[in-house]
Amino acid sequence: YQILISSQDKTIQKALETLQTMVSLAHEHLASALSSISIYDPVPLRIVRVANIERAQLLLESASRVALHRFMVQWLALIREQAPRLRFLVEVDPLEI
Repeated sequence: YQILISSQDKTIQKALETLQTMVSLAHEHLASALSSISIYDPVPLRIVRVANIERAQLLLESASRVALHRFMVQWLALIREQAPRLRFLVEVDPLEI
């Protein structure tokens, strides 16, 4: 099962920083929940720039839908609490990566 997180900003560095901040929060506060979840490094999208906006993405994977869902509930609550200004899009079971 997969979840794709996307971020967009004026520069690719800022979009990647947003996603890296999210990953850092997961590793700092939810390390025990990561045992059954893979978080891949943030990367630029294949088509990085659209309408002068740079885009990046982050992929999460797990063999367990329940574990991934539980992690996402905790992680999104943590992000809202610790970094409420981060803007991102969550896509569950994306059709295309």
